[in-house]
Amino acid sequence: MGFETWTDSILTWLGAAGVFSYIVYIHQQRVRSNLEGKILLLLYTLGTLFLVRGFSWLSDRPVLAVLTFVPATLLPLVMTLFVEAMMRRHAGLALKVFAAAGAVVFVPWNVLDFGDRSLFFTGFRTYALLTFGWLGLMLVTRRRKDHAPIENRHIDGFTAVLAIGF
Repeated sequence: MGFETWTDSILTWLGAAGVFSYIVYIHQQRVRSNLEGKILLLLYTLGTLFLVRGFSWLSDRPVLAVLTFVPATLLPLVMTLFVEAMMRRHAGLALKVFAAAGAVVFVPWNVLDFGDRSLFFTGFRTYALLTFGWLGLMLVTRRRKDHAPIENRHIDGFTAVLAIGF
C-alpha cells in the first residue's frame, strides 16, 4: 500500500470528521425545521460515504467498495430532497420520480451485483449527472424574488458547490 493511498484515506477521514463535527454542532443547536432535517440527511449521507471510502481505499475487499456506493447511490435522491427544502417548494413530479426510481434501481443493483460493475457504473453515473444537472437547472432558473436576499445567497452558494462537484 503506497503513501498516496494512505494520504487519500486520511484526507477522506478528515472530511468525514468535519462532516460529523458539523452534524454534532447542528444537533446541539436544533431548530427542527424541514430544511434542517434535510441538511442532516445530506450530511449523514456524505459523512458515511467519506468514512467508508477511507476504509475502502486501504483494503482490496470488494464488500467495502460496494458499501461505499450505498450512500453514493442515495445522494441524488437526498440532494433532491435538500434542494426542495432549501427552495421551499416542491421539485416537479418528473424529477421526484426520476430521483426516487434511480435510488430504487441503483441501491439494490450495487449491493447485489458483484460481477462486472462497468454497466452499473455507467448507469449510475448517467443517473447521477442527469439528476444533478436537473437540480442545477432548477436552482439557476428559480424566481429570485420568491426568496429573501439571504436565501438567494445560500442558494447561489449551493449552486456553485453543485457546479464544482458536477
